[in-house]
Formats: sequence, C-alpha cells, structure tokens
Amino acid sequence: NDWYNLKVTTIMKLEIYAKNGYNFALGNVKLDDANIAKYASLFRIVKSIKIDISENSLNIYGNVITDLKELGVKLIAEKVETELEFEHCKNLGFDLFQGF
Repeated sequence: NDWYNLKVTTIMKLEIYAKNGYNFALGNVKLDDANIAKYASLFRIVKSIKIDISENSLNIYGNVITDLKELGVKLIAEKVETELEFEHCKNLGFDLFQGF
C-alpha cells in the first residue's frame, strides 16, 4: 500500500512538471513485456526511453520498439559505437543515438 501511494504521488508530481513544459526520459529500464506493462502509466508523461544496446542483442527489441513507438515514445539508442550499430538501430526505429 505504501508503494502504491508513493507511485501515485510521484506520478501526480511528474504530471504537474510535464504540464509546465518539462520532459522526462527513462533510463536503465529492462525492456520486456512485463516492464512495459509496469511502466505504462508513465508513458503519458515520459517522452523518451534510453536503451543500452550493449546489454542485449538488438534483435530482442523488435516487438518492444514497435509497442513503444505506437505509444509515441522517442527511443534513444545508448552506447552506439559503430556505423553498423547506428544503421541497425536506425532501421529498428530508434530516434536518437548516443555513443559510449
């Protein structure tokens, strides 16, 4: 119950900031179906998500990327080191790219 109250209070505060022009990004989030469902209430507030591409094969992100793009979330590929990685991330639908 305390976790729920904290979560609701935090989301309410973030919504106030968002209405005042602040943008938020999520980072260090394990992206899978369970976590997308867990963070779904934040996606109306969070405008972008940073994904560390060095942690997993990019192929596992295909469906997750599609789901997030449908929600209007911008995707930032983090730790892009080569032109091949850049092209692959671009083809998957990432919007922004960050090196190591």
